[in-house]
Amino acid sequence: MANLKAITYGKFLEIFLGIFMLVFVVFPKWTTLVIIGIGVVVIIGYVKKHLKFKMHPFLLLFILLYVLYLIGLLFTENIDVGLKYLEYKLSLLIFPILLGFRPKWNMSLGPAIGGLILGTYILTVYGLILGFKCYFSSGSFLCLFSSSISPTHHPTYLSVIVLIATVGAWVGWKKELFRYRLLWIIPFTVLSLVFQILLGSLAGVLFLGAVLLFVGVYLVYKNVGKWIAFVALLVFSFGGFLALKHAPQLKSDWLVLNFYSERYFKDPMEFVRSRSYPMSGMEARVIMWTISGQILSEHPMGVGTGNVDDYLGERLRKMGHDELADEKLNPHNQYLQTAVEIGIVGLLTFVLIIILGIFLSIKHRKWLLLALILSLAFNCLFESMLQRQSGIVFYTFWICLLLIPARIKQIPEAKEAKDIDAIQDSLKME
Repeated sequence: MANLKAITYGKFLEIFLGIFMLVFVVFPKWTTLVIIGIGVVVIIGYVKKHLKFKMHPFLLLFILLYVLYLIGLLFTENIDVGLKYLEYKLSLLIFPILLGFRPKWNMSLGPAIGGLILGTYILTVYGLILGFKCYFSSGSFLCLFSSSISPTHHPTYLSVIVLIATVGAWVGWKKELFRYRLLWIIPFTVLSLVFQILLGSLAGVLFLGAVLLFVGVYLVYKNVGKWIAFVALLVFSFGGFLALKHAPQLKSDWLVLNFYSERYFKDPMEFVRSRSYPMSGMEARVIMWTISGQILSEHPMGVGTGNVDDYLGERLRKMGHDELADEKLNPHNQYLQTAVEIGIVGLLTFVLIIILGIFLSIKHRKWLLLALILSLAFNCLFESMLQRQSGIVFYTFWICLLLIPARIKQIPEAKEAKDIDAIQDSLKME
C-alpha cells in the first residue's frame, strides 16, 4: 500500500509541475508563488519518503555558475543591482536542488509538457486576438507582428516557448503519452508555425528553420534513402533561403544584416563610431558586441556582478553614443554577458553546460532536451537569454526536469496493491 501512496503522490507532483508551467507561460508574475508551492510539495514527498535526494552531477554546473555570480558580488560597485541580479538567477540554484529530489516511482513528463502546451495555446490565441483587435481599430498590419502579439514575454523568448511546446507535443505522441493525439497536435503545430513567423524574431525563425530542415531530411532519409535525403537537403535549404530573403517581416532584417556585415568587417571601430542615433536593432547589437569584447579583453576575470551596465555605459559615452548608453542595453549575447560579468571561468562553465547537455541528450536519446539545449546555445548568440526570468526560469526548469532518470511513459494506474508488483516486475524487465 505504501507504493500505492507513492503513485498517488507522484501523480499529484506531476500535475503540479504542469500547473507551474501553465502559470509561468500565461501569468509569469505568479511564477515565484508556484515555485514556493513546488518546494512545499517536494518537502512533503521527501518526509513521506516518496522522494530521495540524488542530484544528477550535471546539475552541479548550474550551482557552480550561481556561486560564480555570488563571488562576483564581492567586486560589485552597485550592490543593489548585484543583489537584484542574484535574485533573478536564483533558478540556477533552486531548480537543481528541488528537482534533485527524485521520485521513487517512474514519473511521467506528460502533465508538465501538457501545461506548457496549454499555456502556449492560450497565450498564442490571446496574442492573435490582441493583434486583430489592434488591426481593426488602427488598420496597421504592424499590429499582427512582434511585441504587438506578445504582451507577456519578449518575442524571442516566446518563440522559444512556442518551439519547445511544439517539439514536446510530438515527443509526447512518439512516446504514446496519455491523450497525445495527432487530432490536436497537427493543428497546434500549424498554429505554432504561423505564430513563430508573426513574432518576427530572426534568431527564432532561423532556429525553427534549422529544426524543420533536420526533421524533413531525417524523414526522407528514413523512408526513402540517403541520396534522396541529400537532394532534399539542397532543396529545403534553398527554399529556406528564399523564404528568408522574401518574407516581409524577415526580409529587412536579412538585408540589414548583409549591409552592416560588409561595412563592419572593413573597419570595426570606424563602424562603431560612425553609427548615429536612432539606429536599427542590428546596429545596436554590433556596437554592444564590440565594446563588450573590448571590456572582456581588459577584464578577463570579469567586472563583477551588477557592474556590466555601468561599464558598457561608460564605454558607449566615450564613443559618442550617449543615447544608446541611456537605454542601458545589455550585450545582447549571453556568452559575452557572462564573460564580461564573471570572467572567462564563468564563460567556460556556461559553455560546458551546453556541451555536456548536448552530449547527454544524444547519449540518452532525449530529443526534447536536445532541442532545448540547442535553442539555448543558438539564441544566446543574439540575446542575453539568462538575463530575463522568461529565459532563466524556462531553461533551468526544463533542463533539470528532463535529466530526471524516469521514462517518458504513462504508467497504468494500479487499482489494487497486487497490481503494483506486476508493474514493477514488468519495468525491471525493460
